[in-house]
Amino acid sequence: MSCGNSRSSKCNPCGPSEAALNSIADRAAYYARIAITASETGGGIRWGYIGDGVQSTFNIDGAASTNSASFLVTIDGVVQDPLDYTITYGLPYTITMNNPVPSGDEIVIVSLNGKTGATGPSGGPTGATGSTGLTGATGPSGGPTGATGSTGPAGPSGGGGATGAGTDAIFWENDQNVTASYTITTNKNAMSAGPITVDAGVTVTIPSGSAWTVV
Repeated sequence: MSCGNSRSSKCNPCGPSEAALNSIADRAAYYARIAITASETGGGIRWGYIGDGVQSTFNIDGAASTNSASFLVTIDGVVQDPLDYTITYGLPYTITMNNPVPSGDEIVIVSLNGKTGATGPSGGPTGATGSTGLTGATGPSGGPTGATGSTGPAGPSGGGGATGAGTDAIFWENDQNVTASYTITTNKNAMSAGPITVDAGVTVTIPSGSAWTVV
């Protein structure tokens, strides 16, 4: 002979012994006191449904845990073992019994965890950005400009290409006094129309292989 739901107190001849029933009743009373205390302090949530013999999953909107031991579940006052049901996360959370709740039996689920508090305020505003640091001093300028090189020797004054009246280019003209020292270009010859006077202290240098002709 089968009683259907072995955890219901309605089982008679084949149900638990009187001692077992008293033990179950003591446990139910103990957990009921926990549930009442949690409810009175705002820490528990209660859900209640009437079984139809078919339904085994029930909504527990507002739950905040999937730990079966965080809930007290009774069917017609008989405390159910946490292994007899499963809590599933969702919107809402649900509880699924291993077996359908018998028709007409009341299932009561009480959360033993406190209610989830409201989200705290966000952090304060971000601090202002610090001011930009002072601009560093300008680095030293480059070194001094190098000295200007010496001016090369001046060419013979009065010298030039042949000239003449109109479009003629016949006459070569040059000065008659050498007033500044001069060196004839290496491997070049020079020619002057004489007479030529070289001033005191002035030198005309003729490189080897070159010639200066005065005509």
